[in-house]
Amino acid sequence: MKTKTSTPWYLETIRAVALHLESEKRLSILCVGDELRLWSSLDDQRRCTVCKKTFSGRQVEIRRLTNGKYELRCATKGCNSSPKQWEYPETPRVSDTVDPDWWRPSKRTGRCVAEQVEKVNPDLVKPDRDDKLQTVRYEAVNAMLLNEFLKEHRKVENLEATVARQQEDFQKKIAALKSQIQKVSDRMEVSTAATRMVVDNQ
Repeated sequence: MKTKTSTPWYLETIRAVALHLESEKRLSILCVGDELRLWSSLDDQRRCTVCKKTFSGRQVEIRRLTNGKYELRCATKGCNSSPKQWEYPETPRVSDTVDPDWWRPSKRTGRCVAEQVEKVNPDLVKPDRDDKLQTVRYEAVNAMLLNEFLKEHRKVENLEATVARQQEDFQKKIAALKSQIQKVSDRMEVSTAATRMVVDNQ
């Protein structure tokens, strides 16, 4: 009768580490290949707007190109969609008609963002030839944020200096009060001693 031999512990450890590294690499490829959505784990799901199927990160087809980069394709056999045609499963469906350019930031969100920024500061947006809002001048936004940061930093420094002065004044007032209390206490001791001498002499 043959006894069943168990796999040595070190081989199990090596396999577990290999599987972990493979999973980490796959998740890293998903994060780089899908620039529109966040992949936090291989169990995250996406819905293909072409074949209407839902799949997880473990099922995504990963192809290695000749230049060494990776290409992501839908897990459904025969569907060649890429991350641009994927969406979160919980995304509400507004229309059954899929806009082929829905993923383009300039078409979907760029003008909307520019309109919001214009309400705050018109100098931060750049119009197109037709004088319509086209995009945000992000280099100007960076400069504005830096200026605001420096202003807030100066405010904090001024507040810290004010607090330091107030603490110093407070310490001086406390010292003056202690001095006055000590003087009153000394006078009371002198008065008490004089009273005792008068009583003793009587």
